[in-house]
Amino acid sequence: MSDRGQFIVFEGIDGSGTTTQTERLVSWLCESGSAIATAEPTDSEFGRLLRRVLKGDVSSPAATTALMFAADRVDHIDRKITPALAAGTHVVSDRYVVSSFAYQGSLLSMDFVKGINSLARTPDLTIFLRVPAEVAMERIARSRTERDAYEHLAFQRQVAESYERAILEPEAGRVEILDGELSPDEITSQVRGLVSSLL
Repeated sequence: MSDRGQFIVFEGIDGSGTTTQTERLVSWLCESGSAIATAEPTDSEFGRLLRRVLKGDVSSPAATTALMFAADRVDHIDRKITPALAAGTHVVSDRYVVSSFAYQGSLLSMDFVKGINSLARTPDLTIFLRVPAEVAMERIARSRTERDAYEHLAFQRQVAESYERAILEPEAGRVEILDGELSPDEITSQVRGLVSSLL
């Protein structure tokens, strides 16, 4: 195994299970080494502002929101991801650049979204949890009392289609697709098999 940590990302529409699988993978990786979980938007100033935008507390044009996501990502890379990987710690992120391709790319020019994310390092592995928008929204309805600005069916359908294109972009790197409608345990088992190939 390389001395450098591995950078692994989970992607999928809201309600696809990325947060659950991020937590499970980090717990498993920590059994034999060092690993951290992270997420985008982050806990930085950029990320906190983005969360307010997503909740609808702050109004922001689509292009401005895309730029904030890109700024949050560069800060994330410099402040957390790169130092951890250099120290031999695996980094597992709940969302990363492909989410910008899917979400902001469904509202704006993909060339624009790619351009502002040109500094984003390529993950060693991105795992896309494919879930129909209807299933994801049913999960959200059962588990959350509040929704963000993106969490309604029409937009999630649009983003689900956009994700199918986004995962094919060269900048996405290696992307593996898993059936997000399987049970969490089945998905976890498949994730471990994929990640084992990196270690």
